[in-house]
Amino acid sequence: MGQVYGNALEIASWKEMGMGATFKASDNYQFDNLVNYFSPVWRGFQAGVGYAFDADGRDRFRTAANNRAISAGLKYEDGPLLAVATWDQLRLADAPAGSNGRPQAVQLGASYDFEVLKLSLAWSRQRNGYAGMDGGDPDGLGQNLGPAAFVRGGTVDAWLVGASVPAGPGTVLLQWSLAHPDWRWDNGAAARNAQVMTLGYTYGLSPRTTLYAFAGYASNYTLDDQFDPAHSHTTRVGTGISHRF
Repeated sequence: MGQVYGNALEIASWKEMGMGATFKASDNYQFDNLVNYFSPVWRGFQAGVGYAFDADGRDRFRTAANNRAISAGLKYEDGPLLAVATWDQLRLADAPAGSNGRPQAVQLGASYDFEVLKLSLAWSRQRNGYAGMDGGDPDGLGQNLGPAAFVRGGTVDAWLVGASVPAGPGTVLLQWSLAHPDWRWDNGAAARNAQVMTLGYTYGLSPRTTLYAFAGYASNYTLDDQFDPAHSHTTRVGTGISHRF
């Protein structure tokens, strides 16, 4: 549900520098053997629940021998207002040593379209690793859960602010997110805050075809492993055309 409902808050979905860069439960990932249920919409409210009984296709006979994923979410939409709350948890069959085997993520956020400006705000708390198994694996834990210090009881609090502003024939997209880790690396140094900032512009050639250009910068963050004890910085510039068939 973090992915389904959380994505609705994203302003700028640039590859590897969108909302999912720091809100990993909203990133683009896919679980195997997943069943979702969405309630009918009632007065703007909709609820959803999901369960994956073999999230990464281990195909073991006993359900408890497979990695399982549980999620729940609530969405409210009324005209220009959108609000979402999601919870995702992964239940690992083979938890890494020193971890509780329960990566989880909570997300809260809202957006409002003022017509001259669309504003989006969100917060997330991720604990014990990435619940989508969609992070890096810098310490060789083998399940893309993130750094070992994160998996073994660490927490990441993340915030996001995004805005889209009509400008001439197109739209300017601005997005900033900050992720605050609470652990220390093996050398005793405290993990630093990671930030991802992007500025982009889109121009619609037709209802299905769009030109785009963007620039992004990430500090204390890598596209492969996210948090980095070497305090890496990443810059990305891109332009292109997208077409919906």
